[in-house]
Parts: sequence; structure tokens; C-alpha cells
Amino acid sequence: MLPAVVGGISGLRRESATHLTEFLDANGEPDADDEGARTIYGYDYVVQYRKLLRRFEALKHTTAILSHNAVIALVSQFDVYLGQLIRGIFFHKPEILNGSAKTFSYAQLVRFDSLDAAREHVIEKEVETILRESHADQFSWLEKSLGISLRNPLPIWPNFIEVTQRRNLFVHTDGVVSSQYLAVCDEHQVSFETRPKFQVGSSAPYWYFC
Repeated sequence: MLPAVVGGISGLRRESATHLTEFLDANGEPDADDEGARTIYGYDYVVQYRKLLRRFEALKHTTAILSHNAVIALVSQFDVYLGQLIRGIFFHKPEILNGSAKTFSYAQLVRFDSLDAAREHVIEKEVETILRESHADQFSWLEKSLGISLRNPLPIWPNFIEVTQRRNLFVHTDGVVSSQYLAVCDEHQVSFETRPKFQVGSSAPYWYFC
């Protein structure tokens, strides 16, 4: 749905730009110090201009925000699916839980109504632990638990890692590239058309996702 939504917003943005230009042409006075520029005089005109400008700026930023949120939602849906998949693995291969490091004291154990309830609690905690790991470590766990290879070969693997790392940037740094992002991408052989740069020692990198 993202292309359709972004396309619709782009149309609204063009319409807003047209309204802004028409308003300036009709009500602005040529600026003697800046050829082509116009200055708005009069309180009512200034209020109308600012309203049109705010709408244009809001539409301008909406496209980027929606694109960021789409990546965040995509990875979040994958994490939900993965959590359900891991729970299914535990139920179909309960022997995997034998290696769990989770232990209970007697006081904790008696709080459960049944052994099944205690088992469900262990599974829940195990799933939470795995989901807190990196996506690469999650795949390593799946391969070890299932005894199969999921990434050899898997041509899309570098793209998957890049998307999950990009999601982290959108959530934690507003899309500003970090050294960790680059390190993880390099570790998994991510290929960039134009490699983003990170200025060591700078308070903020100068490369952003858009």
C-alpha cells in the first residue's frame, strides 16, 4: 500500500505548492533585494500565507515519515511471526527446552496451577529472550534448533539484514546512520549503491535515510 499512499500524498503536495505559489503571485510584493522573491504585507495575508506554508511543509515531511513507519511496521510484523514460529517449535520439539537455563525455586513453582502452566511460562520467557537477540542470532538459533541450514544459500540475506538495521536507525536515531549500522552491514556483506559515511568523532553523521 505504501506506493499508493505516497503517490496520493505527492499529489496533495503538488496541489499545496500550486496554491502557495498562486497566493504569493497574487498578494506578494516583489523583493528589491532578492530577484524573484516576494514579501507578504498585512496581518491577514501573513496569517493565510503561514497556513498554506505549514500545510506544504507537513505534506513534505509526511512522505518520509510514512516510509520510515512502513519499514518499522514490516520488521515488527516479522518479529511477531517469528515469535509465533518459535512457540510452535517449542511445542513440537519440547526437548529443546531441556537446555533452558530457566530454574524455579519451590516458592515460585507452587504459584503455578499445573506443570503445563509452568511450561508455558518457560516458553514465554525463552521466546522473549530469543526475540531480544539480533536477527542474525535468531536465525542461528533456528538453524541449531531445527538442524537445518536457512542461509546457505540465501541471496536475499544481506538485504534482510540491511532492512532490519535500517529499522533500528528509524526507531533510535531518526534515520541517522551509526557506526554500528555500518559494522553489521559489512559483517553480512551488504552492498550499497552509494556507501553511507559516518564521521568518526562527530556528534552527528551527515548521511540520513530518506
